[in-house]
Parts: sequence; structure tokens; C-alpha cells
Amino acid sequence: MTRPLAGSAGVRAIAWIAGAVAVAVALPPGVARGEDDEVREEAVDGPRENKNFNEVDLGALFDSQMAAGLNVGGPGDEAGLQGLAAHLRLVGAGRIARMDRACDLNDEQLRKLQLAIESDIRRCVAEIGETRSRYLGVKTTLQPDKQAQQLWGRANQEAQRCKRLWKRVFDEDSLFTESLATVLDERQRSIFTADLTDRRSFRWQALVTRAMFILDDMLALTQEQHDEVERMLLEKEPPLRLDGSPGYNNEQVEQFLVFKVLAEVDQAALEAAVGADRYEQLAMLANQGRSMGSLIQREGLLEPARK
Repeated sequence: MTRPLAGSAGVRAIAWIAGAVAVAVALPPGVARGEDDEVREEAVDGPRENKNFNEVDLGALFDSQMAAGLNVGGPGDEAGLQGLAAHLRLVGAGRIARMDRACDLNDEQLRKLQLAIESDIRRCVAEIGETRSRYLGVKTTLQPDKQAQQLWGRANQEAQRCKRLWKRVFDEDSLFTESLATVLDERQRSIFTADLTDRRSFRWQALVTRAMFILDDMLALTQEQHDEVERMLLEKEPPLRLDGSPGYNNEQVEQFLVFKVLAEVDQAALEAAVGADRYEQLAMLANQGRSMGSLIQREGLLEPARK
């Protein structure tokens, strides 16, 4: 159960979130432009009668793939990177606020964790910026040319790698996560671990509940069948990632995850619970979920495998 931010530590956490919001809002010119600006730019560019519609701007392609779903500024400008950094600061502030609610951090602990968050963000954005710079202003075509296809493919691959990088910026290899072992005392670490476990279970239960609405509608399950399928899914709780996928909001992929877990339950017991006809349809959904395993991992729904 969450509780209000406690005492002065809670006020400090709120203040830091407010500061992060201010960074996100106070971005340099170019992040957002008025309609008049856009009209003037079109007027300057003039008509583009000879535009090659097969031409691809790799900088714009990189940004659209790397920051899909985030409004972080226009493709090909530095405002995009600053917008991404501001977004990650909000995510980091939320992490520390939740930790403060659970563990009642003191001033020094807050300061160290905030410094770790900022260090992780700067490292992440610098690496993305270095990769991104290789494609800004570079254009290629969609013609069946081997060199062009290789360039297109490489830009896509590196954009996906950078997307994984910022989605996992505070994961186990981050300075933030590593610092928890020394910043938190033993009591706080125990509380924090218990809080994560509770939140992960609550989140999984919410995903299963939503999926069960779909299965009930599709298969007209009896209450007994519903309860048995739900029980099997809840007992197979996967290692969901919490707070580690900033900007992520894709119910379709979350549904694939539930169906993937459905493929991991005891299939004989599942068939016995719902009958052969309904099991045939469940098996199709389970196979669909299993086939989406790489997408689920790429989108950051699960904790990465331990090294």
C-alpha cells in the first residue's frame, strides 16, 4: 500500500520532481514551435516539385525509432536529446519519491541517489548522441541497392539499441542501482525489496485481470473455468520490470506477455480445466504469445536475464 510522502523527506522529493518538471518545460527554442513558425518555414523552403519520394532521411528515421512514443523535440536537433534527458529526470524523480515513501530517506541519501540518477542520464544521453550524430543529415534511398539497404538496416539496429539503452537507464548496471547497496541501510533495503515484490505482484494481477476479460468474452468461460485459468496465470508471475521502461504504454504487448505466460503453465491441467474445444483456442493464443517473446523483451516488460 502506498502512503503519503512522509515528513520533510517527502517535501524534498516533491521539490526535486518539481525541479525535473521545470527542466522538461524550460527546453531551448526549437522543441516546440508555433503554427506561424511552421508556415514561415514552408514559405522559405518553397515548392518542392522535384522531391524524391524514395529518399530517406536517416537522422529522422533514427529519431523516430529511438524515441518512439515520446515527444522529445524535432528529429535531427539537439532539443530532442535535451527533451529525452528531461523525460528521464522525471522518471528518476518518481523512483526516488517512491523509495522515499517506503524507506524515509534522509538528506544525504536523497543527495547521493539524485547524483547517481543524473550521472546515469548524462552517460545515456551522451552515448545516444554520439550514435545519433552519425546519421544526422545523412540521406539514402529505398532503391534496391545493397549499400543503401545496409545503411538503412544499420540505422534501424542502432536506433533500437539506443531505445533499449534509455528504457533501461536505471537497471542493474546503472550507478543508481549499484549505489543502493551502500546508500540504503539494511532495514531500508529490506523494506525496499518487499515494496518491489508487492508492487510487482499487484501489477501482474492487473495484467491478468484485464486479459481474463478478453478470454471470458472470447470463450464464454464458466466462473469455475475463469477462476482456474486465472489461478494458473497468477502462480506463474514473471519478473516484471517496474519503473524501468519510461514512456512505455502498450497494452497490446502486455496482452502478449500474459498469453506467453499462458504457454508456460501446465498444459494438461489447462486442458482439463477448460475442455478440449476451449483449450484449442487458448493454445492458439499461447502460441501467439510465445512467438512474441523477443518483442516483449525488446519493449522492456521483463527484467533482463541475470548474467
